[in-house]
Amino acid sequence: MIRRPPRSTPLYSSAASDVYKRQGHTVQPLVVALHYSKKYPELKQTLIEAANICGYGRVLAGLHYPTDYTAGVKLAEDLMEYMDYDKF
Repeated sequence: MIRRPPRSTPLYSSAASDVYKRQGHTVQPLVVALHYSKKYPELKQTLIEAANICGYGRVLAGLHYPTDYTAGVKLAEDLMEYMDYDKF
C-alpha cells in the first residue's frame, strides 16, 4: 500500500461540503465495531482497526479534514453510552 499525503484542498463531494455529514464515515463503522466488540471481544482489535481505516480513508482521499475524523470518533464513543446491547 502506497502512503500518500492528504491533499491540501479537499476534492469536490456534496457530502464533503456539508459539515453535518462529514463525521458519518467515521461514526457508522466505529459504532458497529464497538458494538460487535462487546459481543465478540476476541475480534475487538480487528474491528476497531477496520473502522479506523474506513473513517480515515476519507481524510487520506482529501475529502475530509483530520478534525472531521476526530469528531466522528468522539461522537461514536459518546453514542455508545446509549446503546442497548440486549436488543441487538
